[in-house]
Amino acid sequence: MTFTVIIVGLLLVVALFALVLNNVRKRRHRRGLLEQIRATKDAFVFLIDSSFEVKETNYYVLNPDVEQKPPYLLGNVLHCQTGTDCGECGTGFSCKTCPVRLVIKNAFQQKHGFENVVATMRLYDDVYKAQTVDVELSGELVYLDTEQLMLIRVKTLRSGK
Repeated sequence: MTFTVIIVGLLLVVALFALVLNNVRKRRHRRGLLEQIRATKDAFVFLIDSSFEVKETNYYVLNPDVEQKPPYLLGNVLHCQTGTDCGECGTGFSCKTCPVRLVIKNAFQQKHGFENVVATMRLYDDVYKAQTVDVELSGELVYLDTEQLMLIRVKTLRSGK
């Protein structure tokens, strides 16, 4: 009987230790991912969920004069003209055929990343003037806990009127 209690107690301690260790690993992974996002200076980086909600970004670090205001959806944070004019990214008529949304949506559905996708977007600048901008996008599927997220890199290639 005493032997059984000792074995059960030992198994509980081992299970508890494994749980704590797993929790520490998850926190370390999340912290590393967030540090990677904040440290990137050559591109905008967004951690988004499948509904395009921005969970973390370096956008405001690279654009300190831009006001942070909801909704925190990818197109709204990037100041996409259609998303901004409609109020929310994804609700405008043009959003249905947006190549950026299509690539990201397919990547989530197929559970894979993508690289070097070039698209032309109409983005508002800091004085609310729309500009045509060529961007290069890459996306990497990441998991935080059990949540499936996408790490999106947006690099501006060319800006015009």
